Amino acid sequence: MGLFDFLRRPTPPERTPPPKTPDTSSDTPSDGKYLGDLEKTRILTKLFAIPHEQRDETWVATLFANAGQASFCCEAPQVIEGPDSFPYVRLTLPESNKPFTCYVIEHMIPQFILQKGLGIVINPDKERPDWVFSHGDLVNYHVYGAFDARDARFDAGIPEVLTLKEENRIQTGEPSLQLLPLETRQVLRHFFERAGIPAKVLLMSRASDEKTGEKGGLSLVFPFTPNSFNNQEEYEHCVQSIGWYLPHHYSVIGMAEDEYFYDL
Repeated sequence: MGLFDFLRRPTPPERTPPPKTPDTSSDTPSDGKYLGDLEKTRILTKLFAIPHEQRDETWVATLFANAGQASFCCEAPQVIEGPDSFPYVRLTLPESNKPFTCYVIEHMIPQFILQKGLGIVINPDKERPDWVFSHGDLVNYHVYGAFDARDARFDAGIPEVLTLKEENRIQTGEPSLQLLPLETRQVLRHFFERAGIPAKVLLMSRASDEKTGEKGGLSLVFPFTPNSFNNQEEYEHCVQSIGWYLPHHYSVIGMAEDEYFYDL
């Protein structure tokens, strides 16, 4: 995925998502309809001055703690296609003492990011963008209140091969709107329809297996297998695309469609 490879990033320390706080900044020189936090913008300016090779876990954690409420500009073209073929809103940092229309990620997400299935790229005109948020990163912020928040119920991970035996303790149901917001369902439905896949989903809960040591947890299940595609390349592209639309820590499984699936 080249410059927009959002999988190649340092992993920040896990933390509990903080409560969302109202924007109290009143000195942002903006003609937009909402304000951002200029102090957080100043922090990002200093962060982005650090060379990429020196950006460690602390750097990433600081970015995640400030990017959601900082003030950004969005100049034309506002949406660009990345090397990975996904659409990204193009954000840049404002110039000092110069009026600008303010864009704040925390407000952008519910207003149009979720509905349109967009990611965000920060300072894409540089030789290397300063940061790239996949759509799933933004869904994660919307659902859990932070870019680096994790839902421990998904920590079982993705099994390479999952064979359900009679003695396995499995529960299934429809994922809640908290786990899979309505807007995310619609975005996935449109993607599945274009890919020729049934637009359905299932939430699976697997109990831990003391005999095998296999950890239990939640997984989102979608109705496709490698046999649903013309070749392995198409299958892998579908899996990667679903991963772009969902929080990175979500466990995603594909299996043959049956009567237990729910419409997206």
